[in-house]
Amino acid sequence: MFSDVEAFALLCLAKSANEDRRRAHAREVVQTLALDERLEPLVPLPPTRRRLRGAYSNVISTFTSVSQLDEPDRTKAIEEIYVAAGYGND
Repeated sequence: MFSDVEAFALLCLAKSANEDRRRAHAREVVQTLALDERLEPLVPLPPTRRRLRGAYSNVISTFTSVSQLDEPDRTKAIEEIYVAAGYGND
């Protein structure tokens, strides 16, 4: 069996690998759909469960719509998305 330290290290590695996949996917989505680059940190991996695919499509659709807005409306909308996602106004 694994020690607590080894188990923790494995969990960190798995999370890191998953985050690397998410970043690569987000970069590809932003480039392919010509999304505003500020939205890249918020692009999730596509869900594996069928019932969540509609929600994922809605998020990407919203990001596409926001990216097509003119400034300063686009910046305001992106700021609102960040707040709604829990990133606050830091």
